[in-house]
Amino acid sequence: MKSYFFPIFILLLLFNFLTPLHAQEELEESSLDLPFEEQPLIEEERDYLFEQSLDLDQCLQLTALNNKQLIAQDFEILKARYRLREAKVGGLPILEYEFLSGPAPRDVDRAVRSFIEGDITFFQRGKVGIGIPVFTFGKVALAQNLALEGILAEELKKTESKGEQLLKTQKLYYGILLANEMKSLLGDAKKHLASEIERKEKQKKQDPVEIVKLKLYHFEILNRLYEIDQKASLGLEAMRIQLGLGPQVKLDLQEKHLKRVEYTLEPLEAYLKDAKRYQSQRGLLKVGLRAKELQWRLEKRNLAPDIGFGAFYEFGVTSNSIRGLTLTDDFNDPFNFQRAGAGLRIKGNLNFNRSYAKIKQAEADYLKVALQQSVALEGLDLELKKAYLNVKHREKSLENQKEAMKTARQYVFLTKSNLDIGLGDKKVYSEALQAYLLTRGRYFEAILNYNMAVAELEEKSGRLARKYSE
Repeated sequence: MKSYFFPIFILLLLFNFLTPLHAQEELEESSLDLPFEEQPLIEEERDYLFEQSLDLDQCLQLTALNNKQLIAQDFEILKARYRLREAKVGGLPILEYEFLSGPAPRDVDRAVRSFIEGDITFFQRGKVGIGIPVFTFGKVALAQNLALEGILAEELKKTESKGEQLLKTQKLYYGILLANEMKSLLGDAKKHLASEIERKEKQKKQDPVEIVKLKLYHFEILNRLYEIDQKASLGLEAMRIQLGLGPQVKLDLQEKHLKRVEYTLEPLEAYLKDAKRYQSQRGLLKVGLRAKELQWRLEKRNLAPDIGFGAFYEFGVTSNSIRGLTLTDDFNDPFNFQRAGAGLRIKGNLNFNRSYAKIKQAEADYLKVALQQSVALEGLDLELKKAYLNVKHREKSLENQKEAMKTARQYVFLTKSNLDIGLGDKKVYSEALQAYLLTRGRYFEAILNYNMAVAELEEKSGRLARKYSE
């Protein structure tokens, strides 16, 4: 914003050289061919397939739907949902399997020589086990609740990111309009300066030093115009990316002038009430505290064992018979057998010192987050109040600047009228023009500040993201 406003101060220096103006001369474009070549403003060389002209509301809608950062956030939500599925193990069987294939000696009494002499056979062994959790003393339920809190946290993060991206879109939108206004303002100054150079060069008694100075300032205005045009072009490109549009889309804004947004400021209590209901940062603080509480409870439950039901089936088989076996029953034969079993399993780890330390660590984390949450909530209220007061301040500043611009316009009218009847001073008229251009530039700056203050208040109260929620 300041970089856009800087050219206004150049005008103050510029018009110090424009004192001897004709009283009847209006701001018009010079037809003089100046002794230097003006280069055209920046023009992109790109073949566009589509053209889109959008207003602010359409830009915000496209941001909410197509912004790539918001789409990427959907994958974080998807990951959190699969973490919940991972935690849902109660009642579902867990399957383990293992298979082994290889050569085996046919004579176990001479096992090594049997391998060396090639007296071997093909051996196949396999094992399949299945386990079903029966009771975990609430650990699975706590893990699932933690996963649910993770899903909610990711959804709230997306809402927070949406508000930030919508606010960024508005900044780009108003910044582009401000650049257009500054181009128009500097364009008027450039035309007036070119006209003055032409008039001075036509005079019989010329002042070469003054003409050269005017030309130097003409170059300065051209450079500022190029700079602002570049910023406007980059702003449109950034807006296209922000809206998720393709590179073959030529984007344009329907509005051409920066105007004050129509907004009715409500009582502060209304914004505080909406913030408590919709502001994603408050939701994240609550989710974080609940997650720490669940983690604390889970560490306590880890002292309890896991109870489950399990069964297995194991087999072994060879393609040829094995010699030299002393045990031939099915259960003890290491090469040809079938085994099966089922039963109840209780598994746990009783390390009291380690468990006690982890419980106390989780408790400390919970208490720390609880304290930080109370401080953070007060900070969010303070930020909202600051944004609310900023809107009031910017609104008053805008009204004052509007009145200042009206006064400067009257100043120009009065000084020009005096010149028309032969009672005025050309220097005073020049000063009036300077004051008018300066106040007009500051008026546009005040509009931008007010519009952005309103947007920030809507974002901090949670209304902006909610308005454009899916």
